[in-house]
Formats: sequence, C-alpha cells, structure tokens
Amino acid sequence: MKPVYLLSFILLFASCDYIKSSEETTTEKSKKKKEKVSDGVKKNYHKGKLASTVTYKDGLKNGSATNYYPDGKVNMEFNYKNGVKDGPYKWFFENGKVYIEGQYKENEKHGIFKTYRDNGSLLAEMPWHEGMACTGLKEYFESGNRKPVPKLVVKHKNTVRLNGQYKLEISLSDKSAGKFYEGYLNDNNSFPDYFSDLNTSKSKGELVYFLNRGDFMMKKITIIAKIKTREKNFYILTKKINLSVENRF
Repeated sequence: MKPVYLLSFILLFASCDYIKSSEETTTEKSKKKKEKVSDGVKKNYHKGKLASTVTYKDGLKNGSATNYYPDGKVNMEFNYKNGVKDGPYKWFFENGKVYIEGQYKENEKHGIFKTYRDNGSLLAEMPWHEGMACTGLKEYFESGNRKPVPKLVVKHKNTVRLNGQYKLEISLSDKSAGKFYEGYLNDNNSFPDYFSDLNTSKSKGELVYFLNRGDFMMKKITIIAKIKTREKNFYILTKKINLSVENRF
C-alpha cells in the first residue's frame, strides 16, 4: 500500500507544479497582450488578413493609419495626433474611388467634408467647425445641378386678445421634417447643440409667448432649423424675427 500512497503524492505534487507553471505562462501571455507599441507601425489582422495599420510614437497613435477591405484594397486613410484623429481623412469605395474626404481636428470634423458617388461625381459639400455643423451645405443631383434648399417659414398667430398668447408657427417650405430652435449661431456660422429644440408636431414647431394684461414685449430673436438629409448631412437655416406685442385687454 505504501508504494500506492507514494505514487499518489508524486502525482499530486507534479499536477500542482503543472498548474503553477500554466498560471505563470498565462500571466506572461496576458502581459504580452497588454504591452503597447511605443514606436513604429502596428499591423492588425482579421481571419489571417491585414485589417489595419496604425503608426505609434511614445506609446500613442501618432501618424498615418489605414484600414483595409478583406481583398486588401484600402478602405480608409486618416491621421492621428496624440491618440486622436487629426489631419486629412479619406474613405474609399471598393472600386478605389473616394467616398468621403475631409479633415479632422482633435477628433472632430473640421472644414468642408466632401461626399462622392461611386462613379466619382460630387454628391455633397458639408461644412463643419470643430464637430459642429455649419451653414452652407450643398448637395448635388447626379447631373451636377444643386439640390434646392428648403426655406424656413415662420407664421405669426396673435391671439393675445383671446387667451394672452402670441404664437410663432415654424415649418419648412418643402414640408420636410426638422428640428427647430430659438438661439444663435457662433461667429463661424456653426450651430452649438446645447439649445433645447422647440415643441414639434406634424413637422411644425411652436414658440409661444404668454402676456398678462398690460404686458408689452419687444425683442429680437433668431429661429434656427437643423435638417438632416438622406445623405446624413445637415442644413442649418436661420431667420431673424422682430417681435413687438402688447396685451391691452
């Protein structure tokens, strides 16, 4: 019986040693996985095929980066600076033609972003300022002619005598949907997204003022419409309104 006990002890010791060795190997592998490329180009693969290359410097993404289609053709080309997108950006169709091109600044769209069809014709020119949509979107038909820009329509409804309300009804000339705001644009004609949108029903926005008897209101406001197109661009439209209302009743 003693040899059996001895053999069992040896096997138990050996198995513990094996477990310890396996843990050390796993730890070493995890450490290697956590290691970051400090300098140079890192290549990433998916199912054995090159998926992307990224340039690193001082442990951060710095320099050119490229994404690839499964057949090896270039999908995207862009640039990093201190870990965020900064610089020229291009997205390609599989046929090699440019789909979207523009610039990033500190990880935000900045400047004119151009979108093309797969035949190379220009589809849209969308202006941005540090990630904020600007006025001046241009979209084009395949013929090259510009698509018409909807107009901002504001109707005044004065029912102060009945219920003390002065209402602005806001819509678009082509009856399309959009979001409406009372606010202002930045000096660079970009729209800051911190304004609350107005109540909207059936593609119409409402801005209501309440006046008690004897109240007088005189103010200048700017109505803003933000319209998302089928191409995922934005029209930013504005209309200045002068209000002068009195409740004498």
